[in-house]
Amino acid sequence: MKLDRKTVDGFLRLPDDKLWQLLRLLAGPNTSLGEPNAEMLRKLRAVLAALTEADLERIDALRAVWKDTK
Repeated sequence: MKLDRKTVDGFLRLPDDKLWQLLRLLAGPNTSLGEPNAEMLRKLRAVLAALTEADLERIDALRAVWKDTK
């Protein structure tokens, strides 16, 4: 999945419970995220909203490198 502005905006429209499920799915089964709380979700939404096009391009480049190392 390519992370672009349209995708991020879609994430931001999700209700808190669905956004948390998505984060857990993306983080993978070996990641312990604990239980969500309002402050954590507020911060997550703020980070997603602040992503620039350059950030998204860098994330995509890092993901491609990681994928090649598997």
